[in-house]
Amino acid sequence: MLPLEPSPVERALERVKAILEASIRTDDDLSEAITESDQRALGAMRNFLKTVADQNAVCAMEFRGNVFRFFDSAQVRRSEQRLSIDNIREDQVVINGRFEGFLPNSRRAEFLVDQTDEEFLRDEIGTIITCRIAPFDSETDINQILGKTVRIHAHARRVGLGRPSYLITSCEHLG
Repeated sequence: MLPLEPSPVERALERVKAILEASIRTDDDLSEAITESDQRALGAMRNFLKTVADQNAVCAMEFRGNVFRFFDSAQVRRSEQRLSIDNIREDQVVINGRFEGFLPNSRRAEFLVDQTDEEFLRDEIGTIITCRIAPFDSETDINQILGKTVRIHAHARRVGLGRPSYLITSCEHLG
């Protein structure tokens, strides 16, 4: 028997829990956790955390037997600040390179960066970055262009001083 797909509510709760957990860890962890979240959802989380912190309270979340809890109101306030607009930088980027690998179930890919005009990505040229793939193409299309030169358009998000996380929104084969 095949496992049931999680419902949209279950996926949303998993994402909220992942973001809350990452908000007390590193910038890289938080950047990865918020890769596919929109600004409206992040704003709602910030507002919730601000309300909790303003009341000098803490909160906890239990989902599928896993529990996350803030230990004190200062930790809640730090999480709220880490999710602030001032701490999250977003850019639309264009990168040339090659897909080196693709995991269709998790929609993750490894991408070898050959060229980009983005200043903050200069150090990534010649390295492999991990990206998530927005549902713009089928897995078969990505698998057909593995190792071939492509241009990707991606949404890059950086938290604090952390590394960017990428959500590829489109891809074009360059020949």
